[in-house]
Amino acid sequence: MKGPLIMMLMLTLWACKLSAQDLAPVTSAILLKGGVVTPSPTQTKQVQSILIRDGVITATNVADAPYDARVIELDSMYVYPGFIAAASHAGITKPKEGDRPEVASPGSPPNDVAGITPEKPLSESYSISEGSIEAMRKQGFTISHSIPYGRMLPGQTAIISLSGEDYPEVVLKDNHATWLQMKGSRGMFPSTEIGVMARWRDLVNNAKIQSSYEQTYAARPQNRKRPKPTPAVDALKLASAGKAPVYQLAEKHTHVSRAIHLSQELGYHLVIAEARRPDMSIDQIKSSGTTVLATLDLPEEFSIEQDSTAEEDKTWKDIEREEMMQKKKVSVDNHVAAASALALAGIPVSFSYLEAKPKDIHPAVRRMIAGGLSEEDALAALTTVPAKTLGIEGVAGTIANGKMANIVVMTGPIFDEKSKVKMVIIDGQIFEYETKEKKKTNGEAPAVAIEGDYTFVIEVPGLEPSGTVNITKNDDNTYNLTLTNSAVPGKEILVEGVELDGDNMTYSYQVNVQGMNATIDTDVNYDESSFEGTVDVGSFGTYTIKGERVSTPQQ
Repeated sequence: MKGPLIMMLMLTLWACKLSAQDLAPVTSAILLKGGVVTPSPTQTKQVQSILIRDGVITATNVADAPYDARVIELDSMYVYPGFIAAASHAGITKPKEGDRPEVASPGSPPNDVAGITPEKPLSESYSISEGSIEAMRKQGFTISHSIPYGRMLPGQTAIISLSGEDYPEVVLKDNHATWLQMKGSRGMFPSTEIGVMARWRDLVNNAKIQSSYEQTYAARPQNRKRPKPTPAVDALKLASAGKAPVYQLAEKHTHVSRAIHLSQELGYHLVIAEARRPDMSIDQIKSSGTTVLATLDLPEEFSIEQDSTAEEDKTWKDIEREEMMQKKKVSVDNHVAAASALALAGIPVSFSYLEAKPKDIHPAVRRMIAGGLSEEDALAALTTVPAKTLGIEGVAGTIANGKMANIVVMTGPIFDEKSKVKMVIIDGQIFEYETKEKKKTNGEAPAVAIEGDYTFVIEVPGLEPSGTVNITKNDDNTYNLTLTNSAVPGKEILVEGVELDGDNMTYSYQVNVQGMNATIDTDVNYDESSFEGTVDVGSFGTYTIKGERVSTPQQ
């Protein structure tokens, strides 16, 4: 009997294993213990514990750990609600823009050729391997209202979790908004801003007419022509009726004013993204009730060097230069203080992340705080305000019972320059990050010997450009890099004077791809035989780069 029993047991275990593959994994409980928690921007921080079950916050200020909970000791680290990007390209691939297509009638091109595809779902642009997901997550972001790349009307947006799962598992809300840009087509209508506005009016008004006719047909179809689907117009029905928002790129003050006038004329709910000087439109913003997302792509910091020349010895050129420098500083300061001006006017502040590089987000917010924005308003701009703007305040934006377990754990207070993101929890999934201080070399030998030759691959979906990098060390402990990249064949790129901090190196270089200049910002960590990190190509996206050493200077 022993043999048959063993065989039966093995068959039973095998069957259980097969059936378990079809079952959802059981989510274990997590207890975050002893963190300094700020549940929302308006609540004071306090030391407490947070219990998570099945990706949901089930209790706060827990005294005793449940028997089945995984306990994570936070040792008085600082805990905040997961940050929310109200407008970003996180997880979205940028389509390759080829040669200008030939069309039979440039005055009336097909919609898809002219960049007018509001019916296009975000799922067609989303990529699980797009590097900006991890890059944003490392900065504490847990949710993104992601927006497609393109021209006038690239498609629909979606609110997604930055857990890095496949579509549609990441989706909180699909087809959330229409994305509009005053960006014309090349060599065909609409090619100008005025042309885009005319085409937009036509589409919105046709959507209203189509909706009205469909209602009439539904009530009394006899003797009426059956309505036929028109994808671009059908996609705008909810927006034209004010039932779904329209997000519009409007950077300059004049663009903001024009966008608000257009939304009032056509009667849709407008959200403006990437506003650089929203303080110049405060009265119009308040009276219209328009939501404005201030850009975090701030101008570089600017200070005026003191001129030691005596006043009586200054030439007219010296005086003119001083005046020009002063005007430039005032302009930069006004850009940085724009968010503070909105808050002082009683307008909720939130940010747009379409142009800012992920690594520059926290420094930019700190600059805004230095420019007058309160820390409470700054935290709200990262959490509660975007949650309300996106209509997800019931499940996100604060740490409270019943909400999504989207939490950021930092080594110190959020706006302290030395604070780092230690842990990000998204839907109960834990992502941990290294927070060791970078050791400045100060002329001493660095911790990692990185000289030599490497091969690398950049993980761009469908492309995966590759290349080589040769690293040589200078006497002052800086490095020179000689790069090749398959995206620009036959060309070597030299980057000089790069510094290594601990095992981390950052550097930038420019390439010209098909007539377009692109700045490549690289941030990688080295070990003895390889490196890994990210390359940020601005509006083209952020991608993972991995390299392997193939030789050292001694070989």
